[in-house]
Amino acid sequence: MIIMYVRHADAKGDELTELGEEQCKLMVKQDECFKFSKIYSSPLNRCIETSKYLAEKNKIEIEVKEQLSERKILNRDPETADEKEWFDNYLNPNFSHTEPEGCKEFLDRTAAVLDEIIEKHKSKNENVIISAHSCTIYAIMAYLNKTSKKEINWYRVSNCAKIYFEID
Repeated sequence: MIIMYVRHADAKGDELTELGEEQCKLMVKQDECFKFSKIYSSPLNRCIETSKYLAEKNKIEIEVKEQLSERKILNRDPETADEKEWFDNYLNPNFSHTEPEGCKEFLDRTAAVLDEIIEKHKSKNENVIISAHSCTIYAIMAYLNKTSKKEINWYRVSNCAKIYFEID
């Protein structure tokens, strides 16, 4: 089974920009070595719009998964001791927190949806596409490499980047 991860195209807010539309058009011109049976998308519009290009090319449906949404973070300087603790542990995969979302919760929800997707498609040897956010790539790598209890190095993934994972 192959999972192709695609980070959404360039967006302003939750809408694709003109550049994002061009990135999608270029992305689908690339020939894939695999046949895909379904696309799973984050519920945010920029991911769904990116997915539409892939769905049309592959003639497959998009299923929106809330668990693939972007990580919920603190979008300002921390003001309370609780917020400072969250900020200090933002990338700690063992740190649990509810609002804003802790790294552990983010990794756990991504792992749960990956379990569901893999269970549904692996036995049928079906390949799938996941369209989500740059943070999702780290959760996928942690899941596949069983590194959820180790340090994770976070780097930004460029717009419309495609990454392929083979699931044994």
